[in-house]
Amino acid sequence: MTHLISGPILNVAILLMDKAKIATKLACTPQYIKIFKPFLTQLSTKIALSAQTLRLLVGALFLFGMLNQVAANEPNVKHSVTIIAKKVNSEFPQRLESLLREKLGPAAHIKFINYAKVASKDELCQVCLGAELIVTVGFEPTQATMGLHPKRPILSTLIRKNTYEALLAEYKHTADKDHQPNTTAVFLDQPLHRNLDLARGLLQNPKSIGTVGVLVGPRSQIDRAELEAAAAARGIKLHVAEVTPQQDPVNALNWILEDSQMILALPDPDIFNRRNARGLLMTALRHNVPVIAFSRAYVDMGALAALYEDEEAIAQQTVDKIMLVLQAPDATMPAPEYARDFDVIINEQLAQQVGFPRQGSQAIKQSVLQLEKSLLQHEAAQ
Repeated sequence: MTHLISGPILNVAILLMDKAKIATKLACTPQYIKIFKPFLTQLSTKIALSAQTLRLLVGALFLFGMLNQVAANEPNVKHSVTIIAKKVNSEFPQRLESLLREKLGPAAHIKFINYAKVASKDELCQVCLGAELIVTVGFEPTQATMGLHPKRPILSTLIRKNTYEALLAEYKHTADKDHQPNTTAVFLDQPLHRNLDLARGLLQNPKSIGTVGVLVGPRSQIDRAELEAAAAARGIKLHVAEVTPQQDPVNALNWILEDSQMILALPDPDIFNRRNARGLLMTALRHNVPVIAFSRAYVDMGALAALYEDEEAIAQQTVDKIMLVLQAPDATMPAPEYARDFDVIINEQLAQQVGFPRQGSQAIKQSVLQLEKSLLQHEAAQ
């Protein structure tokens, strides 16, 4: 009887291979039984298949369909990403890895390098070998990795825009003509126009905003044209003071405070840093002129408000950027980008002291978003 059954089974198997493709399209749902069981029952009457053999064929068909479905969902490419961070055990790198593994799957090769334990350039060069993409977290890993002039692309995250651009300028200067940098970034910074919209959103009547004072140093000078264009589009007058490394920023601030309704602090470490930030904020307060800062810490020190993006949101934005790079067909890098999401923090006590309308952080955020949307619609209509 075994010989009588084995021959027909082999013939039927050929038919089952085609039918199994249908099972895959059905995502191997139980509905396949209604389709295939009558088919197999009819065959069994012709080739004398036993009930047990029939059950085995139905089970094999279901398993074959499942395996095909799994194979269809499995990524064909196993990507390799090396992440270099100064503190690999901190919350940001760990969250970055978790989100990245969700996107790439368990087969992806994700390697973490603790930059603090890298002893030399040669060692850093070795750990970068074989990576499809190098992700650097923060200033020091980015600076060191760019300095190697690696052939692999680099994505820098958790870094200030002016810091990244200074490193990139140095990188381009030292690289040979045939090996120009292939880099991109996700900045900590909010777009400059969004900070101006925060200034308008803090007022009940955004059109009533007066002059906004700005201190510009050597590193923030590169952002001046962008800031002035954004201010002009919003009808905001700027009073800009340039500060050289030899100057005291407080003296420059005193000069622009006379005709400024607000001060916009830019993330320039030559101006706002741990050494003089408190002095600048206190000077502005003595003139009853509020400061819009770029960090939550400065709001605690005396700034009126700040926009910021938490590390969870930056990690998600970084993973989205990584996926764009890995999926780019021609290996071109997408442009660097500002922080995508944001939250608002307000020093409510100070807001009341300087006479600003009492509003919650969420209300201010919605106002900023609405101002952005209105301007975009206006620009699109022109």
